[in-house]
Amino acid sequence: MEGHHDDFNNIFTKIKSLFNDSRGHTLQRMYGCESDDGGITRRYDQYCFDGEDFISLDLENGTWIAVKPQALILKHDWESNKYTKFWKNFLEHDCIDLLKTFVNYGRETLKRKVRPETFLFQKESPPEVVCDATGFFPKALNISWKKDGQDVHVDVDLRETLPNQDGSFQKRSILKVSAEELQKHTYTCVIEHSSLEKDLVLPVSERRILRDGGSGGGLMGIIVGVVVALVVLVAVVAGIVVWKKKNSGFKSVPSRASSEGDSSSNNEDPVMINRCRTNWYHLSSLVGFAAIWKKRNSVRPETSLFQKEASPEVVCDATGFCPKALNISWQKDGEDVHVNVELRETLPNQDGSFQKRCILNVSAEELQKHTYTCVIEHSSLEKDLVLPVSERRILRDGGSDGGSDGGLIGIIIGVVVALVVLVAVVAGIVIWKKKNSEAHSLQYHYTALTPRHAGSEFTAVGLLDEKQYMSYSSSHRRLIPDNWIKNIMSENYWKDEAQNMQSNQYRFNSTFKTVREQFNHSRDPPETSLFQEEASSPEVVCHATGFFPKALNISWQKDGEDVHKDVDLRETLPNQDGSFQKRSILKVSAEELQKHTYTCVIEHSSLEKDLVLPVSERRILRDGGSGGGLIGIIVGVIVALVVLVAVVAGIVIWKKKNSGFKPVHPNPVI
Repeated sequence: MEGHHDDFNNIFTKIKSLFNDSRGHTLQRMYGCESDDGGITRRYDQYCFDGEDFISLDLENGTWIAVKPQALILKHDWESNKYTKFWKNFLEHDCIDLLKTFVNYGRETLKRKVRPETFLFQKESPPEVVCDATGFFPKALNISWKKDGQDVHVDVDLRETLPNQDGSFQKRSILKVSAEELQKHTYTCVIEHSSLEKDLVLPVSERRILRDGGSGGGLMGIIVGVVVALVVLVAVVAGIVVWKKKNSGFKSVPSRASSEGDSSSNNEDPVMINRCRTNWYHLSSLVGFAAIWKKRNSVRPETSLFQKEASPEVVCDATGFCPKALNISWQKDGEDVHVNVELRETLPNQDGSFQKRCILNVSAEELQKHTYTCVIEHSSLEKDLVLPVSERRILRDGGSDGGSDGGLIGIIIGVVVALVVLVAVVAGIVIWKKKNSEAHSLQYHYTALTPRHAGSEFTAVGLLDEKQYMSYSSSHRRLIPDNWIKNIMSENYWKDEAQNMQSNQYRFNSTFKTVREQFNHSRDPPETSLFQEEASSPEVVCHATGFFPKALNISWQKDGEDVHKDVDLRETLPNQDGSFQKRSILKVSAEELQKHTYTCVIEHSSLEKDLVLPVSERRILRDGGSGGGLIGIIVGVIVALVVLVAVVAGIVIWKKKNSGFKPVHPNPVI
């Protein structure tokens, strides 16, 4: 593996050089093969740079596909030497042979199936029912909900599958449902897993109720009771073990002496101690979770409703809320609206809260004819928030917008329907293949990093049927196979793999440098703006757009010192032309702005030095009415131009009348 280590470093260095900067970058590689009983195989080798596809191997033609223009230099380099031929041969032959060997010897571990332990409980507030499964293996498990025997998809939050310390997995699904609904209908949680002969069906009526407070019970009471019971149990078991050892004449075999010379562990039962430590670890984690759960109350969302004057889009925005689950919908004259609605994903804020927005595309004529409202639902609210669109803020002034084209909606609906049908067909094929064949996969994941003030770091992980079997890191330059597979291959095999890794890292570093140099030719500086919605508004917005590459930082300073409080740094978003945009919002009072000097600082690789924008030069965006603003400026300019034109015209006419000039008349028409 040390050879792979050096190769990867060589490639990494080449790609970094295409950027020619000292900022942090990431190069990732994933290659491997898959096979099943039907003899169908898939082989792949692909690279990603800074999280985006970069270059991949076309095995059929033995060439490389450059996804980015900057990857062409690698394509020509790799196709002109033995590099491509070597990896093509590995994927077509060696990879499949290795996969068969690993599966054959590790079948017992890979084939093991462990049933999930399941829990069904409910919190009084918010009205959520949680279906939890843990301790299962293999990873694939599905949790679904049913209402009176029918599948439920609305108000369901299916969390991702997470690993446990013992190699098993855990997963949960949360159903948001009112107490009235639970009384009227029969809800069940359905768990599917390969270890089960038939699906587990858990009636919601048998759930446990977790309460936020009050005496005698709740989650904390359960945990404390379990902890006390386990402490007593451990003490009893330990006492019995010690008593039996002292009275049976049994002499335990001394363990190997530790480096400190401590032999006290000779009298301990390692199996029992390890189990106790594991139990204590999970219990302490559960206690910590419960404490956080009790302490952390729901936080109401801050809401805003706004529209650009020339745009047909009305934005309903909610931020600062917790927990994550929040829904935004639109209504027209009291009826739900689903067409021309774009519901964005929920995003995290820096303070641990969340933000979400929903955009309604609607014409000005529609807004005048009908009553539109934005409805926000969240567990922190006693009742839904209803925001009338008529009270929205107008952020910008502009000219008229073009008419709408209903044909586009029809095209979109047609495409969506076609995609739904296609997904259903593909899903059916995949499920059928999984049920009728035994599939196996061998994957390698490489990651190389270049921190701003440190050398590159390289890590590699090998996965057999999605289960890690080896790892390698440049920090200790040693390959570590997992215990279950360590003895399958010889010691020399693992030494050779470690050498290949070092060689691969060297190649990655060299390639990374080349790629960074290439990317240095495609940098676009940001267009910046600094504005405030109203003079009385406590929020100042620093906005940057049109920049490339993606990495850009916005920070605030007060009298030359960095400001971190009351700052909302939004995520970087893509523009349609391939560039990016980002904004940061500073919450500050008018008094503070008068007393101190605030500046917005923008850092980007396209800039020779940081951009510093004084807050004192910000633009004020007003909702309308008298008293200046952008409309006042425009009106003033127009009036001035009209007066100027009138004056110039008057001067020209006066000069003609008083200069004695007689114009030549054309010949009369006969």
